[in-house]
Amino acid sequence: MNLKTKSNHKHLNQIISLVTLSGALINIFLPLYLYHLGINLINIGIIIAVTVVAQSITKMIAGSYVDSYNRKRVMLVGGIIMALANLSLVLFTSELFFMIRGAIGGIGWSIYHPAHLSYAWEISKKAQLATYGAVRSIYRHLGVIAAPILGGAIIYFLGFKALFYTSFFIALIYMYIIGLLTERKRANKIPSISEIVDNYRAIVITRGFGLLSIIKLIQSSFYLIWRTFILIYLNTVVGYDFWQAGLIIMGTSLVILPLQLPVGRLSDRLHSKWLIIPGFFLIGAFIRLFFVFDHPLSYVLMYAGFELGTLLIYRPIYVRLAEMTPDEKHGEAVGIFDTLTWGLAGAALFYAGEFAELYSIYEVMMFLSTFAIVVGIILIAFHRKLRWKYGNYLRRHHLMRLYTPIDQLVDQFPEISEGFKKTRL
Repeated sequence: MNLKTKSNHKHLNQIISLVTLSGALINIFLPLYLYHLGINLINIGIIIAVTVVAQSITKMIAGSYVDSYNRKRVMLVGGIIMALANLSLVLFTSELFFMIRGAIGGIGWSIYHPAHLSYAWEISKKAQLATYGAVRSIYRHLGVIAAPILGGAIIYFLGFKALFYTSFFIALIYMYIIGLLTERKRANKIPSISEIVDNYRAIVITRGFGLLSIIKLIQSSFYLIWRTFILIYLNTVVGYDFWQAGLIIMGTSLVILPLQLPVGRLSDRLHSKWLIIPGFFLIGAFIRLFFVFDHPLSYVLMYAGFELGTLLIYRPIYVRLAEMTPDEKHGEAVGIFDTLTWGLAGAALFYAGEFAELYSIYEVMMFLSTFAIVVGIILIAFHRKLRWKYGNYLRRHHLMRLYTPIDQLVDQFPEISEGFKKTRL
């Protein structure tokens, strides 16, 4: 069965927008809601971290059967769990509940996401994976743009419970659209434990997988810590109301939206390092600049600069992951990759929450800024190691032949530079 149809692309894009909108209505405002209930920063970090860790562990399990099971059914199961987890927020307000609810919602997302991504990769042209990913991100950002203003208005006029009901109603719509997708016949057989272990081992030892995972772990940690605490900062330190903080998120998404497709095309054409290294410098610079100015427009632009940095890292990384693993193993590749990266990022969030409670959110962000710039400098020193020409790799271009004074210094130590691509000006 041919899955690469306009209908499947249209339905999948609609699903992306609605899944994002339903989730963003909760995820954007949940830290503020928890803080509003009197929960401290340490426990807020723990609650969000529990969600992320549960996602990561379950995603490794879910990824093992996505490649052999009907992905429509898998997406529906994940969607139902996420919808019920969001709806349950109207019933309880204890910290233990939020942890349990976060774990259940994380399980739902980890079941849904590998199936969704595997399906998206299969219906996309291999030579334009990043471009297709950018198009999907545009639809995703439509949900992100709508969520802050819609959520802020709902909270202001109707309260948080109405927000949770709205998220559940939107989930019912996207689950209906999932049923409209076409899917090729699959074995619908869950592999044995030994098969799962062997498949994951083969993926983990794939050349380049470890380096890719480390870079994504650092990016995921930055993103998770930033998204958890920055709205709390705007609310408690700057003094913004819920709807005002939401407008900052919406404005950021409006700025990033037209950049999605150009970044996707660059990722298809250029070597990954020309996006990843600038990405870390942008993250470091714009985190620091965010706290220099106090105008709403400056918050939007600095937040957008941070998002652009994370996008420059995120976009090529998942394309390289898709290229280095066989088509029939994409679900498992996403499962183990996200387990390793987001799971450890959840642990980083836990410690960031303790640090923020002990010192301040500002101090946490300044540390992230410095660390991002240091990572960028390290990657410049080792840029000749940043290559993933394995599997279904497509030949890409370099902006220039780069041989820096740092390269000259590194080459003086053969034990360090062994295996580096030899480049001379």
